Amino acid sequence: MFYKFKKIIGVVILQILFLALMIGCNTYKLSDNTKFREYLPSEDKYIISKSEFENHKFDIEKFLKPDSIGSIQFIQPKDINTIIDSLESDLIVLLFHPECSGALMDMELVKNIERLKRPFILVSFLYSPERMSELYSEYNLDNKNQYIIPSNKKESNLFLDKILNFTAEICNDCYIKYKDDLIFTDIIYVSSDGEVDIFQS
Repeated sequence: MFYKFKKIIGVVILQILFLALMIGCNTYKLSDNTKFREYLPSEDKYIISKSEFENHKFDIEKFLKPDSIGSIQFIQPKDINTIIDSLESDLIVLLFHPECSGALMDMELVKNIERLKRPFILVSFLYSPERMSELYSEYNLDNKNQYIIPSNKKESNLFLDKILNFTAEICNDCYIKYKDDLIFTDIIYVSSDGEVDIFQS
């Protein structure tokens, strides 16, 4: 599966990705070869209400036919399946923090994937629609919708928990394989036949 993914996005884009990962938000490799990722602040301060979620829930039509303005949309793992069913093709899911130093390199990666006309969705685990809108306009992305993993009172709003839970729900086998190391996930690659692979920093 990873070979297929590597072939799709190309060597140049992988090089951009590796550079982005090196300058991102504080991922450390310790002396015992374990990894440690830190975000400061460590949590999403914006807690959404039920009504706000309903008003901004994922809209598949706006994904398939995005307009030039874009809108805030709260995305859940089940929405990824909706996209796959609608596209009947593979999907690249990129997780990112729009206010990290590595966000600009993430945009370079996304723009290259867009040029290759490969289906993708850029998902933020931080509520920062203004910054997302700025980045998308600056890089002239076709899809300017701001897809955000929401935080609510019932679930943890810690960034690492949001990444882990979002990834694990999309790929149960990935959690069995990686356990809590899913917090290092940067890309989720979902094939049209339902197979899932992840790429980590």
